[in-house]
Amino acid sequence: MVTIRVQGQLEDRLKRAASSAGAQPEDVAEQVLDQHLPRPNQATLDLLAEWERENATTDESELRNRAAEGEEFMRGLAQARIDSEGPNARKIWP
Repeated sequence: MVTIRVQGQLEDRLKRAASSAGAQPEDVAEQVLDQHLPRPNQATLDLLAEWERENATTDESELRNRAAEGEEFMRGLAQARIDSEGPNARKIWP
């Protein structure tokens, strides 16, 4: 649960909207937030979960290889930043 404070004209507008809808101000506020906050794209989430299942492993050798590849990738990103921004570039890894 999250508690927010609504004051002044916004509070008055919320109460009027709730009254005309025959609802509680909290319920109207929740509906407004639900309608206007971005939702995760379920298709994307499902695809990422599928990839995770397809690539899951407990093989220690494979896990070490993946970790090494990840480190090499991050070092490459860090080096590219230094190459483009110079030796005083903000260090992003490690």
